[in-house]
Amino acid sequence: MTPSRAIRMLDRQIAKSGQSAVLRRVVPNAEALERSVRVFFRGYGAKELVGGIQQGDSLVVISPTDWSQIEIEGLPLRNDRLRVAGRLRNVESVNPVMIDDHLVRINLQVRG
Repeated sequence: MTPSRAIRMLDRQIAKSGQSAVLRRVVPNAEALERSVRVFFRGYGAKELVGGIQQGDSLVVISPTDWSQIEIEGLPLRNDRLRVAGRLRNVESVNPVMIDDHLVRINLQVRG
C-alpha cells in the first residue's frame, strides 16, 4: 500500500465515523494553543489493557492531512490535552505510523 492511499483511506474513515475534538497545548510564557481537529475515538478493549494502557484510557487517531492544517509544530506531545466526547483528556503517548518514511497516521493514547 502506498502512503498516499493509506492516508486517503484514513481520511474517508474519519470523515465518515470521526468526531470533532480540540487539542490544547500549554506553551510556557505564552497563551495556550487550542486547535480543532477531526479524530477517530474509541475506548480500549479488555484484551488491549497491556503495556501501560489502563482501564478508562482511549485510542485517538488523527490523520496527517488534518494535523497539517492546524498550525501546531511537530506531532502531538505527551501532556497535551484533548477535549473529545465532552471530556478533557491527557495525551499519555504518541505513536506515529509510517509507511515508506511517510507519516500516514497519528495514534494517541489518552487518559481521563
